[in-house]
Order: sequence, then structure tokens, then C-alpha cells
Amino acid sequence: MTETNDKPGGGLLGKIVGKAKEVGGEIVGNDDLAAEGRLEQATVDAAAEAEQKDRAAEVAAEQADVEGALERNQVEAERVRTEQAQDVRDAKLEAEQAAEEARLEQQLDHREAAVEQQAAREKQEIARAELDALSERSEAEQQVARMEAEATAARTAAEALDDAQETAG
Repeated sequence: MTETNDKPGGGLLGKIVGKAKEVGGEIVGNDDLAAEGRLEQATVDAAAEAEQKDRAAEVAAEQADVEGALERNQVEAERVRTEQAQDVRDAKLEAEQAAEEARLEQQLDHREAAVEQQAAREKQEIARAELDALSERSEAEQQVARMEAEATAARTAAEALDDAQETAG
């Protein structure tokens, strides 16, 4: 390459300068000059491509901003519609819940009355069962007392027999 402090120009002038160096270098047999010319042309092409991509990116960014704004507007409109529909559903649900609570309260009152009646019946049955149990216990205690008396009498008789056998024996 030649030792120049010249930076390659941009656009058409830069391509012309690069092409001139390339051709001049090939004609005089200076491979470094020819390579420098090709490099300058490639640099100009890369700069042009980068500028074109920057412009395309700017256009795409602007388009994305517009599309984003449109989408945000659509989302907001949908949110408002959804919110309004939810308000209607909430009001309907609150009315249904109030009616259901009233129905359940009435049902609960009926069940509580039925439970209280059942508890009173069960209390009476328990009282009867307790009386029956006391009666059975009393009978059992009387039977135990009779059996103990019989056992005592049987022991006394057995002792008397034992005494009689010992004396006889």
C-alpha cells in the first residue's frame, strides 16, 4: 500500500479513486496499490451498504412506532370493552349471590329448626335409655345380690358338710 494519509472519499468519487488505484497498480505492476484500490472500493461499498441499512432501520423503527401506537390503542379499546363487560358480569353476579345467600339463609333456618327438633327427640331417647339402663342395672344388682346370697348359702352348706364328714370320718 502507498503511504498516504488520504482517507478514501465516499460515494462515487471514492469508488472512482479506488478503481483508478486498482487499474494503475495493475498497469505498473504494483500489487500493493492495486490492493489498496480494491480496499477503497470495498470500503465505499460497505459504507454505502451501512448507510442504506441505517436508513432502512430508521424506516422500520418509525413503522414499528406507528404499529406499536396502533396496537396500544387497540389494546386499550379492548381493555375498556373488557372492563365494561366485567362490570356488567360483576353486577349480575352480585345480584345472583345476594339471591343465593338469601336462599341459603332460609335453608339454614329450616335445617337449624330440624336439628333442634332432632336434638330434642334424641334427648328424650337418651333419657329413656338412661332410665332403661338404670332399671337394668338395678335388676342386675338385685340378681348379683341373690347370687351372692346363694353362693354364701352354698358355702355355708359345703362347710357344714365338710364338718360333718370330718366328724364322721
